[in-house]
Amino acid sequence: MNQLRGVIVGLNRQKNFALIKVKVHPEFLFQVFVIYVEENSNFIQEKRPVILLFKEVEVVLAKTFSSNISILNQFSAFIQKKEDGHLLTQVHLDFFSHSLTAIVPTSFIEQMQIKKGEKVFWMIKANEITLIDDGKNIPST
Repeated sequence: MNQLRGVIVGLNRQKNFALIKVKVHPEFLFQVFVIYVEENSNFIQEKRPVILLFKEVEVVLAKTFSSNISILNQFSAFIQKKEDGHLLTQVHLDFFSHSLTAIVPTSFIEQMQIKKGEKVFWMIKANEITLIDDGKNIPST
């Protein structure tokens, strides 16, 4: 499970849905789309430290950036290492000193000729991120 620490800097609610803006790095803003239930969401407030959690299989990789895509969270990172399997490859990313992992089809890695040290773009859909209060324990995987 990928984990990033951040601070909530914006909250836009409509009925039981919320689009939450989380600053993770001085330059990077993540957007998280959640079903908002008042009694279970008391920690969702501006200036509150949170942890973003997202699965490795939900991370999308690309060699080039595209602004013509509906994925709100798009960032660059460098390949630290990769572990090739027959069907899937585990790609370890350096995202401004944060280690992240993506699990993608090996055929994509071979087709795109992705190598260690190379800059790639990674994306995560806003609804694939879970927010937890930074004071709580992180669930184990």
